[in-house]
Amino acid sequence: MLFWTKLLTMAHAVTTSIHPFLCLYYVHMLQFDILTICLLSACVFLLRIPASIFWIDIVDHRSPLHGIFTALLTAIGAAGVLLVLSVPPPWTLFALPVAIISSVLDGLFYQPLECLIDSAIIKILGDYKIK
Repeated sequence: MLFWTKLLTMAHAVTTSIHPFLCLYYVHMLQFDILTICLLSACVFLLRIPASIFWIDIVDHRSPLHGIFTALLTAIGAAGVLLVLSVPPPWTLFALPVAIISSVLDGLFYQPLECLIDSAIIKILGDYKIK
């Protein structure tokens, strides 16, 4: 039973570790200026709050679908990050719209995962949680 909690935590930590390096990718590979990078990063974190509230409300009212929602959000959020990483550097004309779409997908679908994984871990622990 404790294996799944460790696996969820490790998987989320590994996939979240790419986010601090996205700004460096934007500067060195896609040649974005500082203002554009700040706006893309702010978009991710501003969308995180309403998206977290929305997804937590959905999961609380439909608790049997917790795993399905977590998997769905992971897939869509990871696709958003992979979308921006798949833009080749010479195609800077398409880089900004793809980065905007990626930031919106990341903010709406991937960032709320931390709250959902924490609640899944609490549910999985059951009698083993600290009271």
